[in-house]
Amino acid sequence: MSAMTAYLVTFALSVWPPRPTDVHRLREIVAIAADVASTDATPEEALTLINIAALESGFERTARGKLGERGAWQVMPPAVSYAADEALRRVRVQGMQSFCGCVRPCPKTVAHRTDKAILWRLAFDPPAPRRAGTLLAVAP
Repeated sequence: MSAMTAYLVTFALSVWPPRPTDVHRLREIVAIAADVASTDATPEEALTLINIAALESGFERTARGKLGERGAWQVMPPAVSYAADEALRRVRVQGMQSFCGCVRPCPKTVAHRTDKAILWRLAFDPPAPRRAGTLLAVAP
């Protein structure tokens, strides 16, 4: 597990802890965090994607919405994929308000999908990116 994946999983488990017996949700959180960590998202964008996945699908990668939206981020079809890279691309291109489906300004909806991520980022520094050629120290 990468350091960024661990950072994102910690965020998700701290804010939306699954029931102790909900192994499926825990596995989904880890898989979604790994998917987000594999993108070129900034720490703030990555945390926001985790926040969106929690609110839109309850951390369910196979979720389907009433209007045909799919995946953890409830991406509207047609889409090349319904994974984190496509959700991130759409957030960047459309902006958070349009990604949320607002046709008029909806600051409360946008804030609901970003506030926890912003607060977490302010409280906890993300892991430093590894530089090429550096090795991680492994405890014996």
